[in-house]
Amino acid sequence: MDLLEFGEKIEKLKQYHLDSAPEAVAQLNDWERGMRRLMQENDYLSLDITKQLLAGAKTRVREMSMVLSFKQDLTENERIRLFERRAAYLWFVKMFAKDYEKEIADIMEAIEYELEIVPAESSAGGKT
Repeated sequence: MDLLEFGEKIEKLKQYHLDSAPEAVAQLNDWERGMRRLMQENDYLSLDITKQLLAGAKTRVREMSMVLSFKQDLTENERIRLFERRAAYLWFVKMFAKDYEKEIADIMEAIEYELEIVPAESSAGGKT
């Protein structure tokens, strides 16, 4: 499902809940923001340059870990600087250590479930 189709489904649910359930609209807004963010990050991750940066960062983390583990003659200051640099590279790597497809699928599953409920509530005396 693309972002446009997702947006249409969210809008349908927002219109249904607009007057009766402001907390549901807030949840839908959260899902919409989350989906947009996930799709943007996933698109960014699929770029060749991002893949290269990520691979380079992982390599640097491994190299620094090896130095920290095996080089016994590091000064305390050198050791601290290496830990700090490694932490920065790890932060970058962890930014993309998500299962974007699963998170997107989870949001879509919740939206589809809500869409299934809306007609059932409408015919059971809810909104029409």
